[in-house]
Order: sequence, then C-alpha cells, then structure tokens
Amino acid sequence: MLAEFNQVQDKKEGSQSEAAKYYQISAEQGDMLGVHWMGVFYHLAFGVGKDIPKAIEYLKRAAKEGNGQSCYQLAIIHLNEEGFIDVPKAYHYFEKALLTGVSFFDEFHGLFKQHQETLSPIFLEKKQPNTLIQKDNKTEVLNLHEAYVSEMKSSFSAALGKDRLYQRAVGFMQDQQIWMVGVLARYFVKHALHFDHTDFMKALKQDVNPILGELGAWVLTNMVNRQREKGKTEKKKQAQVALDLVKNFLENGFDHLSLEKKYHFINKFSPKKLPALAEKRSSLPHLYSWIHYAPIQWFDHLRKLEEELKTAEERKKNADLVKKCSFCTAPESDLRKHKVCSACKSAFYCTTDCQKYDWQKKHKGECKEMAAKAAAAAKKTGK
Repeated sequence: MLAEFNQVQDKKEGSQSEAAKYYQISAEQGDMLGVHWMGVFYHLAFGVGKDIPKAIEYLKRAAKEGNGQSCYQLAIIHLNEEGFIDVPKAYHYFEKALLTGVSFFDEFHGLFKQHQETLSPIFLEKKQPNTLIQKDNKTEVLNLHEAYVSEMKSSFSAALGKDRLYQRAVGFMQDQQIWMVGVLARYFVKHALHFDHTDFMKALKQDVNPILGELGAWVLTNMVNRQREKGKTEKKKQAQVALDLVKNFLENGFDHLSLEKKYHFINKFSPKKLPALAEKRSSLPHLYSWIHYAPIQWFDHLRKLEEELKTAEERKKNADLVKKCSFCTAPESDLRKHKVCSACKSAFYCTTDCQKYDWQKKHKGECKEMAAKAAAAAKKTGK
C-alpha cells in the first residue's frame, strides 16, 4: 500500500524513490507485484537508476508467474532498448501477453508486418498451418498472420463482452488489473488443482473469480494450445482439466462442484488421485486473491444478488402474496413491477399489451363491477 501510494498518489519530492524502496522490500519477499514494478522502475528509471539487465531479470520472474503486463514490458524492452534489441524475443513476449488478456492485438500484427522477414519462419513453424500456402509469398504469410490475430482479437472481445453482459467478476476489473487473469489462471492450474475439496471451493469463491467466465476459458484454452505446441503433454493435461472445471462452473455454477465426488471425478490431479502432489491453500506464501483486489462495485453486486435470492425464496414460501398478471399470470419480480388498473385497482398487468388484450377480452365488462366491490370494501373498512 505504501508503495502504491507513493507511486500514484503522492506527488511530493522523493515519492518515486519511496515507491521504489517499498516495492523492493516487497520483491525481496517474493511478491510478484513488487517484482513486476521493480522491473518497470529499472526500465523507466523511476525512483532508481536505469538498469536494463535488472529490469529484464525482474520482469522475467513476474512473467513466469503469469503476469501478462510483465510480458508486454519485456517486449517493449527487446524492441527499443539499445544493446538488448531482439525481435524474436519481443514477438514471443508480446504474443504471451496477448494470450493472457493484454489486448494490444493491432500493435502485435504491426510488429509482425514491420519485421516479417525475421518473424515469418518463427510464426509458420509454431502454427504449422494446414492450409496450402507458399511460404515464400510474403502477402500470403502476412494475410495468414492477420487472420490469426483477428481471430484472437474477436474471440477475446466476444468472451469479455459476454462476461460483462452476465456481470461476472472480470467485467468489474479495472484496466490495470488485467495482470490478474494470467496470474490466476496459472495459480488455478499449478496449485488449486492439488487442493482438497474444501480449499478448492474456497479458491473458487474467493480467489479465481476473474477466470470463472468466458474470458477465463479463453485464457485456459490458449494455455492448452501453447503447451501442445511446446510438446509438454503433462502440462497440457493440467490446463485441460482446469478448463473443464471452468466450463463445468459455467454450466452448473457452484452447485455441481460443491459436491466432493463430482470435484474428484472431474479433477484428475486432485489429492485423492495424486496424494503426493497435495497442497494446502494456507501454505502458499503469496496469494493474489480476487477478494483482496475487487472494487467496491463487485461487493455491491454480490449484495444485490443475495437480496434477490432472499426475495425469491420468500416468494416461494408465500406464493399467494405474489402479484400475478391478470392476463398471462406472470409473477411480479424486483425487475418487473406490475401496473394496476387505474379504475378498479384490482387487476394487475406485466405489460401494456397484456392490459390491452385483457381489456378487449373480458376486463372491460368486469371493471366497473370490480371497482364497485373495491369501493364497498374500502368503505366497510373505513379506508
């Protein structure tokens, strides 16, 4: 907190060196965020002297933890810093950043276009396109790379858009928090798969919320494909199991995975199947839990959901008290309040169409009678 305060909010003299001091303490304790920011500071000479080798060292450590923003910073260094320019390395880190949610897709294709002669062999060897293209034809290769990036960009946008529509956690993240997606995906694969059921459910409900959605499935799919390209079969299997668990959550919510038998059935790497790899959540030295980073809007959203669930339960218990549309019988809800007939005050409608159709079919003939009964009842009760 002191590091962030000095970095962003405190503009007085010496704040940059103070930020660097506290981030350095954090980095020395193994905190990934401290490691990342010290890499950035050494690159930009923010509070410390410029030191590119140190910047690379720190950023590579953070990148290994899944931090896509660290990968992007490494790409910038290898593209621009004299003595450290390495286009293939820059391309590697840039792509890695994109695959964890850092969304500079157009810039990535621009990098390929600018250095096509150097990067084409790397791209073609990695992707091994099934399409019959002439590898020496620059236009065909460029079009193939553009198609690759466009597909990545559109699938990313579709996934994030769907998560925002359904008000999932990643939709509440601020732009500078995108690092969490890659970091939590790695945590899910490397650690959470080896938790017992109690710890796993705690991780699911408190830690990894930003990847419990379409974007999380997108990142984990990228992880599966990347491990397949690298020929790392076991890591590919782990990423696939994590992806299966996220997909199961999307289909069934917490209910399915809250059953211990279901969890062990899906998770081929659980302690029940691989006891030698068992881990405890409490034993991890650093935990980048969503519950510690989520904005206030997320907690407001959770409170609203809880209130709606309570209201729904009350309505189930007292079904007779729920107002129903006099025409289609649709029940009233918090999101859709029924309108009452202004004349008789006894008929309720969910839409103006229902009111119109009911008026034409029967209510026109009974409205006056219902109004009279309502008036008599009110007079009798003294209201």
